[in-house]
Amino acid sequence: MSTTRPVAVTGHGPASVGRHLRVLPDTGPGGSVPYVRTAAGEVPVEASGAGTGDRASHAMTTP
Repeated sequence: MSTTRPVAVTGHGPASVGRHLRVLPDTGPGGSVPYVRTAAGEVPVEASGAGTGDRASHAMTTP
């Protein structure tokens, strides 16, 4: 699985995305790994001015 699309969608670096993608084979076909920004994760995001106050969530899914 390529990191190109997840990097473009999430804005995270290729190395970070690659580490997260390593867990997908364990989920099986059509499996997903959900990601939700926690309240603790909101603190630096809001402090940077990048957050909207809504918690970001997304999932990476196996083909």
